[in-house]
Amino acid sequence: EGNIDIPLAPSRTERIKWEVLPVAEGGKECKTFWKVYEDMDKSSSSNEEGATENTPTVAKGITLELHPITGRTHQLRLHCAAIGSGIVGDSLYGDSPIAWLGDHSTKNHDQEIDVISTLGNDISKTLRLHAHKLLIPHPSNPDNGEKLEFESAKPW
Repeated sequence: EGNIDIPLAPSRTERIKWEVLPVAEGGKECKTFWKVYEDMDKSSSSNEEGATENTPTVAKGITLELHPITGRTHQLRLHCAAIGSGIVGDSLYGDSPIAWLGDHSTKNHDQEIDVISTLGNDISKTLRLHAHKLLIPHPSNPDNGEKLEFESAKPW
C-alpha cells in the first residue's frame, strides 16, 4: 500500500486527455491512496491443478483498491499508468491504448461507429475500473456529518 502524489493537468496536445505535469508548469496537486486488494498470481499459483516447477505461468495481475484523495479527471487511470501499469482495458492511458476516434463535436454524424464490431467481444477491452463503494455527505444537510453509502459488487 502507499500513496501516489503526481500532479496532473489537461493535456496540451489532446483535448480529451490529461497528463502528468509539475505544479511549477501548471499541474494541479493530485493524490491517490492505493493498496493491493487481491493478488491473483499468488492466489492461483498454489491452487493450479497439475502445475509443476517447470510449468510456465501466465501473469494474471492484481486488483487494487484505490482511494482518490483529490478528484481530478482521469486521476486513477493516469496515476496507475504513471507508476508502471495502466488499468486493464484503458484505451487512453493503459498498456495497449487504441487510437482515439475523433472529436464528437465536429464528427460527421452520418458516419456512426459500431463500437462492438470495432473492439470485438474481447473482455480485456472493457475498462476494469469500478466504484465498489461510494461514501458521500448527505445532500439534505451536508454539515451534520451524516453520510450516504452505496456499495456494488464488481461486474466481472
